[in-house]
Amino acid sequence: LNSPLFPFYDSLPVLVQFAVSSLLMSVGVMAVLVILLVSFECAAYGVVMMFSVYLTVAVFMALLGIALTEVTSIALLLAAGFSIDYIAHLCHTFFHGSGVSARHRVVETLESMGTAIGHGCLSMVLAVFAIMP
Repeated sequence: LNSPLFPFYDSLPVLVQFAVSSLLMSVGVMAVLVILLVSFECAAYGVVMMFSVYLTVAVFMALLGIALTEVTSIALLLAAGFSIDYIAHLCHTFFHGSGVSARHRVVETLESMGTAIGHGCLSMVLAVFAIMP
């Protein structure tokens, strides 16, 4: 109890609980808003895509040996925010497209939003590499 590191000994269970609850809350809020504003089908696709983003980030963190700390939990939440942003833009553009079939609307969505979202992803990755130790 006299160690200067004592406040950090018990932080991992709290961090795991915080990270999981924050990620589940972000999925829930996104799903409700997309159901209200776009459609149930888009919300279902969005939830699946968000869970795949979270799973991918968690697996790469485990493979690279990155422990769950305060900084990495913030990175997980940033990944959640970016995935919600990209999913919302793509779903909105797809469901408001004027194509006659789903294939035409996908092409129309990627032509109108693909470049902007690709640039956003690239700039985010470059920003992360710039702040890595």
